[in-house]
Parts: sequence; C-alpha cells; structure tokens
Amino acid sequence: MFASCSGNGHNSHKKCSYACKLIKETLEQASPATGGASSGAAASSATTQNECWTQYQDKSGAKYWYREPDGFWFWETDKHWERFLDEASGCYWWWNKETGLWFYEPIKRE
Repeated sequence: MFASCSGNGHNSHKKCSYACKLIKETLEQASPATGGASSGAAASSATTQNECWTQYQDKSGAKYWYREPDGFWFWETDKHWERFLDEASGCYWWWNKETGLWFYEPIKRE
C-alpha cells in the first residue's frame, strides 16, 4: 500500500508495515468509539482542513516543508521525517516517526 522513497528515486516497502501499524494505533487511540484520546489528539497527528503545507527550497537547494497557520516546518533531510508513496492514489505523504504527525503533499497543479 505504501512505499518509502529513497534518495535515488526508488521505492522501498521495508518500513511500510511499521508505519501503517503506528498510524492505525494512533487512529484507534484517537477514536471516541474506542474510548481513546480526545479529538484533539487526532488533530495533532493528522493534517486538518485548516492546515496548508507548502514546500520551499533555500538558496543552497535544500528543501523544507512549512505549515500554515502555525509556522511549523522541517527539512526534508530530517531523520525523523520519512516520505511515502500511497500507491493506490499516486500521492506522496510524510510521516514523523517521533510524533506520529503526518500529511499528504498538496497536489501540484500544472
């Protein structure tokens, strides 16, 4: 279902099951039906409709992501963040293995 993107442009499925397991656990904990955490916990681990992620590049060519409205950002080379491909939709998404935060990259319109 998901693939991790390596620096050489190839996709790897090695960490997919682990990422899916952690996402599933996070969603189950946030689900009111299971008596888990409040909806505030779910909002902290997934992109909400009020958030807007934008990719930027600095003068040296290093890429980073910036989130509106709170100004949170990270470098793509940050060891805590990993990029995956959702093969079903063809969309890429990012996941932070420390915090569980994740988001889909915005669709690029040409």
